[in-house]
Amino acid sequence: MNEKRFLSAISSAKIPHLHLPFTFVIRAWGYSLMSTAIAPITGMRSLVYGSPDAGKTVKNESPVFEAIAERIAKNLNLAKHPINVTGSRNQENKEEKNQEKEEQNQEKDTKKNQEKEKMHEKKHGKEENNKANQEKELWLAADIEGHHSRIDGRFYLIDVARLLPALPPRANARADHLVRLFRPEYMRTFCKAPISPDVFSQFGAVEGRKERWLEAYRAFTHLCHSVVPMAVEDLIKTAAGAEDAESLPVSE
Repeated sequence: MNEKRFLSAISSAKIPHLHLPFTFVIRAWGYSLMSTAIAPITGMRSLVYGSPDAGKTVKNESPVFEAIAERIAKNLNLAKHPINVTGSRNQENKEEKNQEKEEQNQEKDTKKNQEKEKMHEKKHGKEENNKANQEKELWLAADIEGHHSRIDGRFYLIDVARLLPALPPRANARADHLVRLFRPEYMRTFCKAPISPDVFSQFGAVEGRKERWLEAYRAFTHLCHSVVPMAVEDLIKTAAGAEDAESLPVSE
């Protein structure tokens, strides 16, 4: 389970002022169930970092949490990256089309002109908000949420299932960017350059995307052709000197 693995990776970094919801995994009869405690957060009111709605709203409003996110990113070799606010842009296009249709059907009178002025002001305000959103950069994947609790004053991080960059997607695989991710061990120890955690997601569909793709492909090639063979060789050597299989140092 990526989320449990990534929570453990963040916890091991021991970042000051950061709190994570208590999470555990129950395994029985071939099934796994992950349970997470409810954090004392209040949705959009406590959200200070990330997007809860697929990019329609992107927040980066707390210098304290920005510093926390930077420490997480540098611990795991993640690159700060711009965010594509696709949700807001699609909503804006839809509203523009509806506005054009309405203008074609309405008579050109004083009332219509007044309504058009109001709609123009509203649209202009949304364009300014979208521009502000599009200019934001994040250290973490866009759908990871950072909250400043109004109940206990602590900073919480939730929804970390996409904490690390995705491996290059396979042909005809639609959800690889959600589940096939680099492991913390590789990112911390072997990855030679920071990689955007949104590298293959729609959040990362912005200018410079191809360069970020190349960084991920280089890392994947390095993983497959250098790190994995080295790990296999080490495991063979360790197994040769082990008394039994249970003594082998294998992590989850």
